[in-house]
Amino acid sequence: MRYLATTDSVLLRNVIAITLADLGDREEVLPLIDLLRNPKTKGNRGTLLYALEFFDVSTHVVALVDLLDDTFEASRQSYQLISTVQDKITKAQKDICRQKIRRKLADYNNKYKRDFLLESLELFT
Repeated sequence: MRYLATTDSVLLRNVIAITLADLGDREEVLPLIDLLRNPKTKGNRGTLLYALEFFDVSTHVVALVDLLDDTFEASRQSYQLISTVQDKITKAQKDICRQKIRRKLADYNNKYKRDFLLESLELFT
C-alpha cells in the first residue's frame, strides 16, 4: 500500500491500483483519490480512475470534477464515474460542482472543451 503513494513507477502504481480494486476494500478509495490530486500523476491517471470504478465514489465527486478539464482520457473517465453516482450526490455537492465547472468554463475559449464542460454541468442539475 505505501508503494502506491511513494513510487515514481507508473507501471508499479497501476498494478497496485488494479490490485486494490480487485480486493474491493473501501478504505483504499481515499489513497487513490489523493493520488489523482497529486501533480506527479498528471498524464497517467487513467488506471487510477479505472480502479475507482469498483467503488462508490459519490463522496469524492468534487475531486472528480477537478479532472473534467484534465487529459482527454482522465476527463472522460471522470465524467463516467460521476455519471454512475449522480443519484447519490447531495444538493450541497451538486452546488459546489456546478460552481467549479462554471469557473472552468470561464477559462476556456476552446469550443470542444467548453462543450464538454457544459455537458458535464448537466450531471449536476
